[in-house]
Amino acid sequence: MGVVLRLHRPSSLSHAPAPNPDLLQRLQTMKPPLLAHGPFLTFDYSSRIGGGPRCEIADCIRTARTLKSLRLCDVHQTRWLSAGQPTQSWDPGPPTGAHRLALHELPEQLRWEVAYGLRLAEEAAAFTVGPRNLVLIMRLLRAGGFRSVLEIDETRWTNSHGRVGKLRAGLLTFAIDRLDDLLGVNTREHEFVRDTWRLRRLGVTGNGDSWVWSLDPITQPWLRETVKRFLRWRLDTGHSTSGMHRDLITLTRLSRALTDVAGPDAPIEQFTRAAIERLLSLLVEEGLVANGRGMALASVRMFFSQARQHNWLPGLDSQVDVFSEDVPRRTALPPRALSEFVMAQLEASDTIARIPDDRCRLLFPLLMQTGLRQKDGRLLELDCVITDAQQAPYLRYFNHKMAREAVVPICAELAEAIGQQRALVLQRYPDARHLFLGAVAAGWAVAR
Repeated sequence: MGVVLRLHRPSSLSHAPAPNPDLLQRLQTMKPPLLAHGPFLTFDYSSRIGGGPRCEIADCIRTARTLKSLRLCDVHQTRWLSAGQPTQSWDPGPPTGAHRLALHELPEQLRWEVAYGLRLAEEAAAFTVGPRNLVLIMRLLRAGGFRSVLEIDETRWTNSHGRVGKLRAGLLTFAIDRLDDLLGVNTREHEFVRDTWRLRRLGVTGNGDSWVWSLDPITQPWLRETVKRFLRWRLDTGHSTSGMHRDLITLTRLSRALTDVAGPDAPIEQFTRAAIERLLSLLVEEGLVANGRGMALASVRMFFSQARQHNWLPGLDSQVDVFSEDVPRRTALPPRALSEFVMAQLEASDTIARIPDDRCRLLFPLLMQTGLRQKDGRLLELDCVITDAQQAPYLRYFNHKMAREAVVPICAELAEAIGQQRALVLQRYPDARHLFLGAVAAGWAVAR
């Protein structure tokens, strides 16, 4: 699967960090050397970074691409096409060496930073990147005119759907974090003082580590700092990132309401009941249903409660609050269950057979049979199947929403399919922990 990323410099080049000569010197003097054989790196099929299925030609150590049911590396694929796509035995030519990733076209510091990031990524074994995506990432860096990985503006880094604000952690984010480790600026305190938070740097794990939150739209400086303290308190007391994100969206709307009433630079003395009334209208204007408005107002009420309890806003008027009369009545929601007719179509074997990804062909029926959430299924560990005294199989998993381990009974056929997937993973990565390798950090996008 290809990768579509859009990388941006900071909006003002004056804010872009200049290449750090001290960092470059530290990278160049590392032991063992990062670029001992020149401005290129080599990797084969067994590498986590740049590796993958092995080319089916004997003695070839390059990563294969699938073409017409053949698993051939790029060199042998070219030779096979040049030979007229033979269906019988053919001469694959002389042996090929390992893949070479050329870095000579990158600026000097960027070249060494990439080499450092790739080495640590290979050692960490946190994710995989295929050779084609690895080359694509190098092209993006070169085309962007970057002098350093640290110049990339993550707040404008969009994913394949063009969305800003949810950045899938992968090779580039890994390299940025490791370089900041080297500089001693990858800490929670460094992140909290920023107006843009990368949640992976605040200790958030799982899906939440991909969020990038901007507090810039909160234009009143005193309100922005108070929102920071509130969100930090929410994070430190174990609240979910999805709930915190809802808080941030609502408090940004509160800032807009205050701006409409008293201007973008309004002091706390001008924060009156009129801003709350404007917020109530704003929620309606943006199309939120009654239940959605109720959840938003609950966030504002909690914000005011904690601000008064911790004295974050000493000058706040007592009338600035959300009262019970402000909250609309909840409405009954329609049933969420799928009909039997739809479920029968989803469970049909020919429907599942059309899924192109082998892992998804296992995960899809697994989720339907067990009722697991997608995240819980995606993060199953290799030893997830257990049996009772009668040898009946059960699926052991971690319920991330409830933060506890749980088990659910499964059929023998599903247990056998999980065993086959486990064997495939261990064959390639003997030290792997998860059943769906490559989905742990990427959510099926094996590389970014």
